[in-house]
Amino acid sequence: MGNEDRISNLPSDLLISIISRLTIQRATTTSILSTRWLYLYRYITHLYFPSHIPCVVTESDYSRVVQQVLDSHRGSQIKEFRLCMSKGLYFERWFEWAVSKKAEIIHLSGSHDIDYQALFLRLPSTNNGFECLKDLYLYKSRMTEQDLKLLLSNCIALESLKLDFPLKLDNVSIVGHAKLKHLSLTYLGADSIVIQDAISLVSLNLYVMIDRFSMQLSNTPKLTQLYFEEHFPLKLFDELLTRMPACMRDQLQIMHLSAKVCCISEFRHWLSSHSEDMLETYVGSRCELSPKYLKISQYSGAPLPNR
Repeated sequence: MGNEDRISNLPSDLLISIISRLTIQRATTTSILSTRWLYLYRYITHLYFPSHIPCVVTESDYSRVVQQVLDSHRGSQIKEFRLCMSKGLYFERWFEWAVSKKAEIIHLSGSHDIDYQALFLRLPSTNNGFECLKDLYLYKSRMTEQDLKLLLSNCIALESLKLDFPLKLDNVSIVGHAKLKHLSLTYLGADSIVIQDAISLVSLNLYVMIDRFSMQLSNTPKLTQLYFEEHFPLKLFDELLTRMPACMRDQLQIMHLSAKVCCISEFRHWLSSHSEDMLETYVGSRCELSPKYLKISQYSGAPLPNR
């Protein structure tokens, strides 16, 4: 009675859910427990390939390990696909695999060039997996403006989009995406950003790396968190605040601005127009946030007005 293996008697779906929370390496080792566990690892729903895999040294070996795991997988659907690799030989193939498995979360770290238009043509026109994608993170993607539009038009359930170092993204246009809640564009070299009718957008994170930049925000009724950082000593704060509708500024609860140097006359005027109970300065990680607060870092322009 004491040696009874009750865990192995659990339903397969529950066992797969349990081992899906392990690393891929540990999930694979469960196959030696008994014949009951022999092939369960092939159905795991969370696949995470870290930047370092034990006993794997070269990039070609890393790619071979990833491909072997994907080839052996037998599940019809996965929940999450994460891969942290500086360079990948088969990023496009792996991205297509994750989409075909209807992954809700796809995070790819590494320099990769994916032909999105060809990818859409290869996948079935109906139920192609992009409709299931909710969270997408791409690092150093060579996504163009047209690629982004094509992607967003097909990812109708997308709630979170994060692009770091989008190398070919010259202009960003996000119009009418009803489900998008969180948008992060960092180390961005685009000339312009247009965000319109994103009625569910809650947070916007921008890190601008170019000395000419324009931005248009309209009809984002739920936008309450704005994180804006610029790399060059520009007047972007003035432009951003001047163009931002008053109703949008009033709804912000978190506003984090960071730059080397800025001309801040309009910003000082905006600061002075807010009462103390509407604005507090963030002073440390332990303080409780007020309904609205402001954090300014790396400021080296003219002194702020006395409050």
